Amino acid sequence: MSYERTREWRQNNPDKFEEQKYRYFSRNRANPQNVCNAGNPWTPNEIDAITVSKRPCDRELSGRMGRSIQAIQTRRSLVSKTM
Repeated sequence: MSYERTREWRQNNPDKFEEQKYRYFSRNRANPQNVCNAGNPWTPNEIDAITVSKRPCDRELSGRMGRSIQAIQTRRSLVSKTM
């Protein structure tokens, strides 16, 4: 779908668009109680856990490691670029 069509759909269906945004962000929002490692350096064990091929979903990793889903995805991207 082109961006123009997407923008048109958003304008014609603002209630559905807001509902989609809410569902996405509520599902992927970091739970403030779980984010206890924010600002701390990544340990080699954590990096191994997010880069191994048979890993759990990011939501589960987030709960275990105390890092946000976005932090996990960003770190995985940075690590894969350096490999």
